[in-house]
Amino acid sequence: MMHDYDLNVRCLIHGKIAVVDEPTVYYRRFSNPIINLSGKTKWLDMCLSIESKFVLDNYLSLGYDDMKKIFPHLEACNRKEIKFRFLIDACKNKQVRLSSWAFERLVSCLENNKDFFNTNEFDFQYKDYIDLYKINSKNVIGKNHKEKLYNDVKVLIKKMFGLH
Repeated sequence: MMHDYDLNVRCLIHGKIAVVDEPTVYYRRFSNPIINLSGKTKWLDMCLSIESKFVLDNYLSLGYDDMKKIFPHLEACNRKEIKFRFLIDACKNKQVRLSSWAFERLVSCLENNKDFFNTNEFDFQYKDYIDLYKINSKNVIGKNHKEKLYNDVKVLIKKMFGLH
């Protein structure tokens, strides 16, 4: 479903762009939204959810100089820190698909570096992680279960990283 979007992102990252003032593509739409590939269906939502992660992963494959060029607000970051800060910023985004992707990648990053909170090179504290967790759980978890899950995850993460 997102092959055009993926191609556009890759072209913007790796190529030069130009504007063509005339139509180059025709798009056919049916009156029945179920028939349209871009119609609002559960299948489309599932495809977009899965495929958007692959497209967003393109940003994590960027080199340091490209990251600074595309995301100028990260210019002060060093080579080791820039992708980590990018994920933190994306976790705070209001678009649920983007913030969920970023939080999932951040969790993977922390899981792969069990000593992260002890070495703490990036001045990112455990409380900062919990704050991001709260932001990302509000759209996913029902209000009644949120507090219990929050406390369970807090205990689990403390055990995982050897924090007491």
